[in-house]
Amino acid sequence: MAHKGGDDRIRALAGSGLQALLFAIFAAFLMVLLALLQRASGAYFAEFSATEAQEAGHYVTGLLFADYARAHFPPLFAFIETFFLHYPRVALGLNPPLYYLLEGAWFLAVSPSTPAALVLPCLMAAILVMSAGFLTARRLGPLPGVAVCAVLLALTPLRAAILVVSLDMPAALLAFLASLAFWRFLETGSRGSAAGFGLLASAAMLTDFGMIALILVPPLGVLIGGRLSLVRRVGFYLPYALMLVLAGPWIIGTYPLVAGHFAGGWGLGFVRVSAPFYGTALTAGLTALILALAGFGALSALLANWRDGAARTSLFAALAALAGAVLIGCLTVPLAPDARHLLPAVVPLVMLAAYGGMRLIGLLTTGWPILSGLVVSTVMLLAALPGLLAPLLKPPVGMLPAARAILERGAAAPLILVAADEKGEGALIAAIAQNDSGRTAFVMPARRLLAAEPVPGGDAEATARATAGILGDNAVAFVVLDTAPAAAAVPQTGQVRAALEGAPEDFNLIGTYPRADGTGEVRLYAVTQDAARPADPARLRHLLAPKTGG
Repeated sequence: MAHKGGDDRIRALAGSGLQALLFAIFAAFLMVLLALLQRASGAYFAEFSATEAQEAGHYVTGLLFADYARAHFPPLFAFIETFFLHYPRVALGLNPPLYYLLEGAWFLAVSPSTPAALVLPCLMAAILVMSAGFLTARRLGPLPGVAVCAVLLALTPLRAAILVVSLDMPAALLAFLASLAFWRFLETGSRGSAAGFGLLASAAMLTDFGMIALILVPPLGVLIGGRLSLVRRVGFYLPYALMLVLAGPWIIGTYPLVAGHFAGGWGLGFVRVSAPFYGTALTAGLTALILALAGFGALSALLANWRDGAARTSLFAALAALAGAVLIGCLTVPLAPDARHLLPAVVPLVMLAAYGGMRLIGLLTTGWPILSGLVVSTVMLLAALPGLLAPLLKPPVGMLPAARAILERGAAAPLILVAADEKGEGALIAAIAQNDSGRTAFVMPARRLLAAEPVPGGDAEATARATAGILGDNAVAFVVLDTAPAAAAVPQTGQVRAALEGAPEDFNLIGTYPRADGTGEVRLYAVTQDAARPADPARLRHLLAPKTGG
């Protein structure tokens, strides 16, 4: 009997090892596919922040931590301040540090090129999609599992998330893994699984402030899972203790800075704004049919768990709790409404849609599991097809060649003024940081320089001369002007353009770089007077002081 038990354990280990190997193989295949999607969309050739203003901050902050390690860990705050003077897009403080630490470690191992930076969201997306498909296949059958993978790859939210460096993909992966740990807690009630949820939820919170919504997963999970008795156990409260100890100090300490960038206050006023926005974004991103199936799946999990406590539905109870927590967080946490905040809810909703479809067919017929899986898979794939047909492109905006042209001239500590909108500013700052290996250049947004030293209105020629004088007084060596409509709408961009046109003898046009979308071009000028004079860090520190959060 003992010999037979040993053989069973060996077979179990072999089966687990084979499953792990197959998971790794398919995840690698998915990663290659996602990398091809990145390349086909132009992400490898476009600037950071070309499509999303915050992207430059996420990339630059990763570079900061890589440089900090290379400098052998000098005093942190002084290092951040100096780095920010060069590249004023440091996002640390506005966002938690965990992903930036990972990104910095990655940049220590590889070149901080654009494809290298996009490897991380690509890898995380492959793990997330493969995990969702694998679990769905184990619970519902191979056809729904394949359909979940295919639908996730077709829908816009995930495809858009792999084209940018952002916090959404790592937050979505950590939140999903946390829900799986809570699933085990629903089934076993063990403190180990509760601690696993607490650790992963804390990691998600230390990646993205919006993940504080994960505090709602335990109460929603025990309610949907029909396990209210777990509230009487110590394990139910263990995750909150871990969150308080691990993530609490950072969230509480940086809350005043984050709250200063809220889109509104807490309460019903923000919900009235966020509810219609996220309702539209959810329908556009997942389609109404998939959302309807997901809602039916969540309701089915609730009824099944309360009726007979079926352990096989505990997974979908945990997923419903995650989706509900994320949606409630989007509606109530007063961050600026953005469709990308929904990404952590996308995977659980698609899995719930597969479950809801199988349950719906189960109401009509019993047996025929393969046929049921085929019908559900076909319906979900057809529902997701419009998303696949919508092309996602990330076109270059002309800032990268301008940055390279500046650095090739070899000026000593040049101050570069960028007149653009927020995306254009970020694109140039990230491009300079990516290519300025000596960390000598300084980038100054025109919005900040001319807001700190306003020019009186009146005569256009006098205003242009005064603006040109400000550039000279601040030792601006290069001016980068974006002529796109969004940039032209920024008042300071128009002011800089007037100075360039009104005092042409003070500026030398080096080159023009058209935007790939055809909406304008980037113009690069060298300032003829005092062009060789290096920037003054003390003066820059004064100019940037009002907005040191990036």
